[in-house]
Amino acid sequence: MNWALLKTKWKNIYVMLIFLGMAFSVSAQNNPQKINDKLYPLYIKAYNMRKQAASQPLADSLRQVAIAIGDRYGECFALQVKFLYEYYKPNNFRHFDQSLQAYMDKVLSYGMDRFYFYAVSMKTFYYTREKRYLEGFLYLQEQTKIAESKNNHYRICMLHRMTGVIQHSRGELWQNKDHAPPTMVIYKLYKSNEQ
Repeated sequence: MNWALLKTKWKNIYVMLIFLGMAFSVSAQNNPQKINDKLYPLYIKAYNMRKQAASQPLADSLRQVAIAIGDRYGECFALQVKFLYEYYKPNNFRHFDQSLQAYMDKVLSYGMDRFYFYAVSMKTFYYTREKRYLEGFLYLQEQTKIAESKNNHYRICMLHRMTGVIQHSRGELWQNKDHAPPTMVIYKLYKSNEQ
């Protein structure tokens, strides 16, 4: 009997069992964010402190551990805490934009479209809060062109809605109504295509 061959087979079986165990533990998370349950308390702590500088080392730790165990949701939520910290600072656009872009790049690379739209919304809210309305409009136009090129009906509807948010913030309610008809047409088309 070849002991070396037998050892190699047992090692392969052992490695496969470890990977299967990791796959089952990742797929059966019991929290709303779908983060690994062992990382969830760290995320909650970092998120609850997101307006404080002390949240940043926690987010960094969460991200490192999430990367090490292959938890994509944990990694993305760690990046979210980092950009939210910058979001709550007034007149901090450069740092906010850098941290938000890191988040957006990561969620796009993982195909997490819902998180990408959340980032677009937060950037729009930041523009609105800082009264940088024109930049917000231009950003939404750019994002709308991307959504239209990908024929992403959901994103197109939401971008029209966000344009309405900026107009509402500026007190332009009469212009805000211009975004309702195209949004409703796209929404109806999107819903009919879903069924």
